[in-house]
Amino acid sequence: MFRYLLIVFFLVGTSALAQTPAGLMALTDDYVGSPRPRDWASLGIRTWEIRNLERVHRGDGIEAYTVAYKSGDLNLTGFLARPYIKYDDEGKPVKLFPAVILNHGGRQGVTRAWREIALEFARRGYVVAASSFRGQQGAEGISQGRFEFAKGEVLDSLQLTQLVRKLNYVDPLRMVVIGEGHGASVTAEGIGRSNVFRAAVVISPTLFSASAEYGYAGMQRLREVSSDLLGGSISESMLLRELKAREAFANVGKIETPVLVMTTGGDADLATSVRWVDTLGVKGVEHQYLRYATMFPGFVTAADNGTRPPDWRQNRDNAWENIFQWVAHYAPTSPLVE
Repeated sequence: MFRYLLIVFFLVGTSALAQTPAGLMALTDDYVGSPRPRDWASLGIRTWEIRNLERVHRGDGIEAYTVAYKSGDLNLTGFLARPYIKYDDEGKPVKLFPAVILNHGGRQGVTRAWREIALEFARRGYVVAASSFRGQQGAEGISQGRFEFAKGEVLDSLQLTQLVRKLNYVDPLRMVVIGEGHGASVTAEGIGRSNVFRAAVVISPTLFSASAEYGYAGMQRLREVSSDLLGGSISESMLLRELKAREAFANVGKIETPVLVMTTGGDADLATSVRWVDTLGVKGVEHQYLRYATMFPGFVTAADNGTRPPDWRQNRDNAWENIFQWVAHYAPTSPLVE
């Protein structure tokens, strides 16, 4: 049976305090800058580690690093934020923290917006990790491989999840995953393959299916990007194989993770997202669905560029309030009591 939390409401009024991360509220653009090149051969990243490369933030009880890790044979960049870790006299962490995996949208790596989100979760007591994904580049550097649009990126996300779970200051029983846009597609597929997450948030995904009754918009989107992915137009047989590799519906019955799904009136694949939500209900997956009908894709991470709709801030605050409540309910900063 799925459950609706009484603490979750959809646009029933604004909170006394804005819930949007303060650093995100202050952004007027999401400029990425020139990616830093990496000499991967000299770094020698090992398959079992998250390597801290540069510390990019320290203060207000948290710190953050540009990181690198391996996904298969590829060296990938990313971002890690965490509270200060205290150790006892035996070198063991005094406290274990819950963890959040962020799967960003777009193709510019871990942008300023996603870094601000990571820092906010760290201030709230979470260890937060975000991958740039294969073939992407941002301020943290250039990842190896090529963009695969919710195919190999699912492996990248799950590999990062496993490495975070092994950090000695992380509680592996309090893991959450959050994705938006392309990252929401990665998240939806990831929770169908792994049951390590206590909760998930899926925002404006593009969902794929090899079944004719699902995913028409996703199929069209895959055709649109096929030249970039494969270097040419895609045949029907190849399209079917590629769709199967990104199948979001087949594993719904295997999902054990409570899911908060958010969509907007501007989502290109809204009909398929609604069908996926319906399928969650049919399969008995615990979930909550919130639709922000007047909003645009990416509204929860958008910078204030002076052209946003008049109700954007209210909707964004409401969305973040729901996200933070969902995460805190299933992965509280105090240990779970079963």
